[in-house]
Amino acid sequence: MTGTDLPGSDLSLIAIARTIGRLARSGGSVDILPHVRADGDAAGSSLALAHVVSSLGGHPRVVLEESLDWTLASFPGADSILVGMPRTEGEENSDHADAAIMLDCGETTRLGSRAPLFTRAGVRIVLDHHLSSQHTEGLSHIDPSAAAVGEIIYRLVRLLEEETGRALLSHDMAVCMMGAILTDTGGFRFSNTTRDTFEIASDLMSYGLDIGELSYGLLESMTVEKYRLTGVASSRAAFHHDGAIAILGITRQMLADTGADENDTNGLANMLRAIQPVRVALVLKEGEDGTVRVNIRSKDGFNSAGFAALFGGGGHARAAGFHLDGTTMQDATAMLAEKAGEWLDRA
Repeated sequence: MTGTDLPGSDLSLIAIARTIGRLARSGGSVDILPHVRADGDAAGSSLALAHVVSSLGGHPRVVLEESLDWTLASFPGADSILVGMPRTEGEENSDHADAAIMLDCGETTRLGSRAPLFTRAGVRIVLDHHLSSQHTEGLSHIDPSAAAVGEIIYRLVRLLEEETGRALLSHDMAVCMMGAILTDTGGFRFSNTTRDTFEIASDLMSYGLDIGELSYGLLESMTVEKYRLTGVASSRAAFHHDGAIAILGITRQMLADTGADENDTNGLANMLRAIQPVRVALVLKEGEDGTVRVNIRSKDGFNSAGFAALFGGGGHARAAGFHLDGTTMQDATAMLAEKAGEWLDRA
């Protein structure tokens, strides 16, 4: 696949490639800002993008809201990530870049405290693949047909190669992009996996990747604490609507009792969805700020993004999320069981 083999709004990605290329070659600074609680796609895509900007002579920095999950810390370049809103010495909140790229989300509310890094940048760019993305300001490329933003970054790199006449894609970039794709497709098992996904992955394999080691590290390995949390969670999941709805609440006390942290909850919704009668799994997480965050994973017949939109959230047809304010885990569980049942009945 080449840069010209672009689905969807290819002209927008070409314009973005030219803009990034021009900024990087002139030594410009580029802030790369994935969504809060960056997952494998957000982190891998951000780091791959940072690699290519640097290779062109630019000065990128990947700025996260929280530290990476340990499973993602082995991505090439992860040790250069900044966490939290940077400060310029002697002048609070004055730091800004020539360009800022919002990645794997389309709303500044998904950037947390780092939103000013985007709004104050000279050039603002959005790269996303969520159906719910509503960004319209500045340069944006939103391609819901892409299984992961990692696919968009791959096409962007190929466009930059065409523009510069240079071979840019490297082993380190390939590792980051493949990691992004692996995590967002569940190892090529989720329904978002397409022919393009396999073609891109096949090309990335030619850069000397160890797909077995990468897949194990990202998709299978776990801490003792996560193992303990999984055991507790398995005993506390509740099933509704003749078993079609699975709901699991993760409290702060459960994390404390098992020694687990927020990152250790990743994958629990997929585990519940795998149960034979379940059509939708909802994992509720009790936040320190009094909110309840909800992750949704579903099978055919339940549009996760559409359901999340009822509560101001969004995502994909089979994976989405939102948060609830001013409620308890008990009340949220009862309300969501009812609403999800109604949603299933209408479908």
